[in-house]
Amino acid sequence: EDVKEVEAEKATVLMFPDPGICDSLGNALLRFDDASFGYGDGPVLFSGVSFSIDQSSRIAILGRNGAGKSTLLKVLLGKLKPRVGACQQHRGARIQYIAQHHLEALDGDSRPLKLALERYPGDGSNSHELRMRQHLGHFGLSGDVLPHQLIRTLSGGQKFRVSLALAMWEKPHLLVMDEPTNHLDMETIDALVKAIEEFKGGVIVVSHDEHLISSCCKELRVVANRRVSQYNGTIAQYKQQILKGKA
Repeated sequence: EDVKEVEAEKATVLMFPDPGICDSLGNALLRFDDASFGYGDGPVLFSGVSFSIDQSSRIAILGRNGAGKSTLLKVLLGKLKPRVGACQQHRGARIQYIAQHHLEALDGDSRPLKLALERYPGDGSNSHELRMRQHLGHFGLSGDVLPHQLIRTLSGGQKFRVSLALAMWEKPHLLVMDEPTNHLDMETIDALVKAIEEFKGGVIVVSHDEHLISSCCKELRVVANRRVSQYNGTIAQYKQQILKGKA
């Protein structure tokens, strides 16, 4: 029988797995080398992009709507190729991406444990299922109810935790998130902040969430005027500049 009632929320805790060290020599996970990009024969969205990303990176990508932030992520992830220059990925790097519309990508008629085992079937053993249950528990999806609940009956925060658990199963060295806080309550955002602080991998996030960025991100990069520039102020200062029309 379907479990229709959403289980009462417990205190949200997120625990990211340790990815281990990708490169003992300290080489970057990803490196932009004078990269430029535009769609087809259309105008250049950004050019001259040069920066590197490693396991200690905590980067927020900022910019107005339509500036090309999500496109920059697609180039970074290798989904799009630069017109000139390069975006080089370390051959041993494990990278996971949570898209802006990740909730729509989840099958509402599936259930967290079923979905996870379909995506990562392992050897099909009971011990693999037990490991998956333990993994889901690290993302607040434990107990007898939540792992078997129809995904469409879950809250926005619970659905995000399903997406996050799926992304983190392979222990990525780099986690890339596009607007992750859109459907999250404050408690889940706080749990995400704490998990990022303790994570041994790199994080890149497109977000407007001042709390998330100010708590986690050591590096701010702004997509504007066909450039991707390092911003040396705070997220609060950047938002003030936006309001004044100076950014």
